[in-house]
Amino acid sequence: MSFTIFLALNSPEFCNTYLRSTQDASPYGMIEVGQYMQLWAGLYLALTLWLLLFKKEQRFVPSAEDDLSISGVYRMIWRVIKLPSTCASLDRARRSTALTSVCARRQTCET
Repeated sequence: MSFTIFLALNSPEFCNTYLRSTQDASPYGMIEVGQYMQLWAGLYLALTLWLLLFKKEQRFVPSAEDDLSISGVYRMIWRVIKLPSTCASLDRARRSTALTSVCARRQTCET
């Protein structure tokens, strides 16, 4: 959570004005730094344990097409750039003349 929430809950003026009734006014905030840190430590720990115990990831098995070298990654990025949806958004935005021309050449080759 945001540090702003802690500041609000730690402020006696904010708590007395918006969270407490007039009879329950106090010179202290509702939560202190130690309590706030313990709360979030517990929540992060609980979430981490839940992910560890109940969520399973699929194993990544690289295929023959997956070349994870530097040049292979750049070729993969280039293939993603040449995808039709990327070309259409580039044509609409007219952001890059070079990439738009590559997409135009690709589209003429496909038809």
